[in-house]
Amino acid sequence: MTTIATTYSTQELAHYLGITVKSVHIRAKREGWQALPRAGRGGGKLWVVSSMPAEIRDRLASALLRQPAAITEENTACASIGSNICAPIGTAGNGPALSDRERAIVTARLAFCRELDRIAPLVGKKAAVAHLVTSSRMGELSPVLTEQLAVAFARRRGDSLATRTLYRWYADYLAGGEAALAP
Repeated sequence: MTTIATTYSTQELAHYLGITVKSVHIRAKREGWQALPRAGRGGGKLWVVSSMPAEIRDRLASALLRQPAAITEENTACASIGSNICAPIGTAGNGPALSDRERAIVTARLAFCRELDRIAPLVGKKAAVAHLVTSSRMGELSPVLTEQLAVAFARRRGDSLATRTLYRWYADYLAGGEAALAP
C-alpha cells in the first residue's frame, strides 16, 4: 500500500521546495511549524505538514507531482487507496476477467487515484485534483503519469486530464474498487 507522508525531514523539504536547509529552519521557526523528533542516526526534526501554511503545502504538492511515486511490487499488483479494497488488478469482483488492454487502462486510472491520495493529505482533495489537472495541462506531470495519461483515456488520442474525469475515476474506485475503473 502506498504510504502517505504526513511529516518530512528538513532535507526532504529543502529538496522539494528548492531552498536550503537553513531556509527551511528559518521559515519553520518564523511560521511556527510543528516538529517531531526524528529517531535514528543524526536525529533532527520531522516537520508536520498540517502545521505548514497553505502556500508551502501547495508548493510541496506541485513538487511531488513532478516526481514519480516509489513504485514497488505491491503498488503494481495491489489496488488499495485509503480503503480496505486490495486485490490483484484484473481479479477483483465477480465480473469477467479483463483483457490486457482493459487491465492497462485500469492500471493507468489507478495511478491517478493513487496520486490523488498521495497529494490530498497535503492540500485537501479539491486542491489535489486541481494540482493534477493543472500539471496535466501544463505538461508538468511525472514521466510515469505522463505515460499513463494517454492509456487512461482508453482512446487513441491523448487528452489533458479534466476535473470531472478525475473525480469520476476516484468516485468509481471508492464505490466499486479497481474493477469499477475498467472501460
